[in-house]
Parts: sequence; structure tokens; C-alpha cells
Amino acid sequence: MVNIKLFFFVLVAGVCFLAMYLYRENQILKDQRQQLYNFAVNRDQQVRYYMSKDSLLISKVNSVELDNKNLKELAATKELEYLKQFEGLKKNLKNLESAVNANISITSKVDGKLNDSTFTKINGKDTVLVTGKSFKVNDEFRKLDIAIIGTDISVHEEMTVPLSIVNYWERKRILGLRIGKKLYVTEATSRNPHVKIDKLESIFKQR
Repeated sequence: MVNIKLFFFVLVAGVCFLAMYLYRENQILKDQRQQLYNFAVNRDQQVRYYMSKDSLLISKVNSVELDNKNLKELAATKELEYLKQFEGLKKNLKNLESAVNANISITSKVDGKLNDSTFTKINGKDTVLVTGKSFKVNDEFRKLDIAIIGTDISVHEEMTVPLSIVNYWERKRILGLRIGKKLYVTEATSRNPHVKIDKLESIFKQR
């Protein structure tokens, strides 16, 4: 009698354990599918912009949380192939915390006058002085040096692009109250007024 009771106890416990295991695996699969869906949707999202209190243009997007399985699969595609460029990342991406991919555009206009200048030009083994026109700009974010000698023109330009990026979470609004599920967000900006961040993608590693 005792053996029968023990048998049924072990049987029921085994069935319960199996049911819990299958339920957990099903939830993991559903979460992974939802993550991939969110990733696809967020790739098509438009960058949202607003001006900070210091008049900086802020770019804002929703971020995506991915587990390690989805990360590894996406890293093998063009969507996250940029992850392969970083030597410090393990191939299985176990040490990845988050990643941000951005495109920036630089637009600037410069007005001024050409100045008469003298340039040093190397002609074979000889060094000669030649006359021409020059134009220069040198400020906090940009160095521009243009030299014109006859019909030849030489342009040297350097642009400094400081970037500031923050990742954070906020609660979804339900009935006007921030009591919903956490929504991960990434924002980026540059102090350079000629810079606009027109594409911003961000992913977080699921903990």
C-alpha cells in the first residue's frame, strides 16, 4: 500500500514538474518571439526629437531587450553584424551589456573671403614659394583649410563630433499614470550644432 502511495506521489510530482517545465519553455519561446517582433518594429521607428533646456537637439528612440539566443542569431545577420567588429566581445556575446548604432549627418555653411597667400611647394628636389588664395576656419568643432594655387585646389577639413548617449527606462502610461511595464529608451545628442543624429538603434541584453 505504501509503495502504491509512493508511486502515485512520485508520478504526480513528475507530471507537475513536467508541466511547469513545459510552461516555462513555452513562455521563453513566446518572449523570444516577442523580442524579435519588437526588434523588427523598432528598426522602422522614426527618431523623435526635442530641444533640451540648453538648446541641444536630442534624438530619442525606444530600445529593445534581447536574450542571448536572439542576440547570437541576429549577430549572424546584417542587422547586428557590426557587433563582430569589436575584439573585446566574446563570440557568444555573453559579456555584452548593451549596444548602440547611430548615423549622424553634418551640415554647415561657411561664408568668407579668399585671402592672398604664399605657399611652399615642393618641385622635385627644389622647394619654391608660390602665390595663391587661401581660406581658413578654426573654431571649437571645425577646422577648414582651403588652398588655391592656379587651377589646383587643396581642402583639409577636420570636424569634432562629441556624442553623449544615455540609456534608461520609464514606465508605460496606463490611464495617464506611469504604472505600466518598463519601457527602455535611448537618447543621444551632440554639442556640435552642425550635427544631427538621424538614425539611432539601441539594444539591451536581457538579464
